[in-house]
Amino acid sequence: MVGAVRLTIAVAALALAARPAPAGEVPSVVASIKPLHSLVAGVMDGLGAPVLVVQGQDVPYSYALRPADNLILGKADIVVWVGAAMERFLVRPLVPLSRRARVITLLEQDGVEVLRFSPGGRNLRGEADPHLWLDIGNAKRLVASTVAALGAADSRHKRQYATNGRRLVGRLAALDRRIADSLQPLRHVPYVVYHDVFRYFERRYGLAHVGALTPSARQSPDTFRLSEMRQTIFTFGVRCVFVEPDFDQAQARALVHQTGARLAVVDPFGTAVAAGPEAYFQILGEIAQSMSRCLRRPG
Repeated sequence: MVGAVRLTIAVAALALAARPAPAGEVPSVVASIKPLHSLVAGVMDGLGAPVLVVQGQDVPYSYALRPADNLILGKADIVVWVGAAMERFLVRPLVPLSRRARVITLLEQDGVEVLRFSPGGRNLRGEADPHLWLDIGNAKRLVASTVAALGAADSRHKRQYATNGRRLVGRLAALDRRIADSLQPLRHVPYVVYHDVFRYFERRYGLAHVGALTPSARQSPDTFRLSEMRQTIFTFGVRCVFVEPDFDQAQARALVHQTGARLAVVDPFGTAVAAGPEAYFQILGEIAQSMSRCLRRPG
């Protein structure tokens, strides 16, 4: 982890030397994961399109760069990623790349609110929770950073990037209101998750999360943790267990079978969603819809 942190610092420092794209050309932009790619695509709408690294049903936890990915990265003028806490596969490639490209690290942007796992609580080792695109406020900050980076790299289209950014922020505000309205009546309905990934979403909308089977996508719950979670479900009268589509759902199914809670799939990465400028809205909308549908049902 220390090595990853040092490499991240090196990326940030080297990025200051990034050169703009040739005058009149739309920069080549690469985004790591689908939610970020969608927001960047919205800023570039009508001018160009970013390239997505983690595509289809892949997720960044276990992703390994392919030769084609390295070729794409080698041509990038701007790279957008969450940071070393999420896309470990990008840490080393970004060090040499950032000597000439602009690197936007979401975890390091001004105004972004970062939650941390704290020892003794919902935690690992006090590390940053990297799922911060699930807070629409942070999504707006990424839009602002992308508008600024593209405008600096491509002054000819600076006004269009700014116009797209304002339109996108307005749409995000409307999405935020719709989600808040749909979930407000359900704020006190208790639920648990398989992987503790939705903290930003839960905090923004005041949801009643009462437990997680595992704090990390790289860990599996042991027998003791399953027994502990079973007791939590009975104690709080938990209505739903939410699981991501890329996890083995056998343990979650056994848990709901034993307790009477319901199982619902929620997808923070939009693995089944088509990449593009609408993907972010679909991802957040489907998370809210899945939660609402499960939590509204009588226990």
